[in-house]
Amino acid sequence: MATIMDGEVVSTALMEKMLIDREKLRIKNIMPTVEIIRVGTKRDALAYEAAVKKMFKRIEINCIVSAYPAEISQEKLIIEMKKKNEDKHIHGILVLRPLPNQLDECIIGKCLNPIKDIDGMTPYNLGNIILENNSTHLPCTPIAVLELLSYYKIDILGRRIVVVGQSSAIGKPLTVLLLNRGATVTTVNIHTKDLKKSCLEADIIISATGKKGLIREDFISSKAIVIDVGISVDERGEISGDVCFEEVKEKCEFITPVPGGIGLITTTVLARNALRSADTEKKD
Repeated sequence: MATIMDGEVVSTALMEKMLIDREKLRIKNIMPTVEIIRVGTKRDALAYEAAVKKMFKRIEINCIVSAYPAEISQEKLIIEMKKKNEDKHIHGILVLRPLPNQLDECIIGKCLNPIKDIDGMTPYNLGNIILENNSTHLPCTPIAVLELLSYYKIDILGRRIVVVGQSSAIGKPLTVLLLNRGATVTTVNIHTKDLKKSCLEADIIISATGKKGLIREDFISSKAIVIDVGISVDERGEISGDVCFEEVKEKCEFITPVPGGIGLITTTVLARNALRSADTEKKD
């Protein structure tokens, strides 16, 4: 049976230093403030928003939610975002994704001040992944995966890793971050002809699609490490991952649960970025 990698334990370890950073800001009389931009009322977005607010409350980060109708035009949203860029009281901005089809995520990302972009979605922050510049805000979920691997002392140098999903928020940046650390990475997507074969050849499988039950027991080798990043929320509000947890845990070596895994680490990394933004803004 697999070792279950506990997101709460990793989050707590990260928070020890963050609480010191939070105290330094308090001494400087800085109240870290983050604005969450949510378009529409999709269940997964609301669930993530609630998780972020809970984490921010734990570490005393002020959180403001700006909710816009799902049909908002791109021009209107850009105007709103520029206002928040210019607001000196807002240190960080989080845009909940995916956005509705009428909104171009790339264009929206270009409108964000990179310093306030605490989820690493601007072209500037994403580009720094390619350049291996870790001094800027990098996408939180990919960094959460790296923090998890580091905490459990899982060496990825030379390991065969399959990343399932190629979103700009998770799959693509995570692939590059893993490559930067010497892993051999295969990224698979909806067009991949034999997902099962790719997974069976992997030492580590990281799934980030939001498709419930995608990864089953027969996709996994006996020594595989399985990291479930996917989240889907049903009509009853129950949260599920991409991996069939109960059957896969009996075969693999390490596995993350959903909830209780990567999601909690992600919100912790997000809070860490918010604290850094607050300190940077004051210096500027």
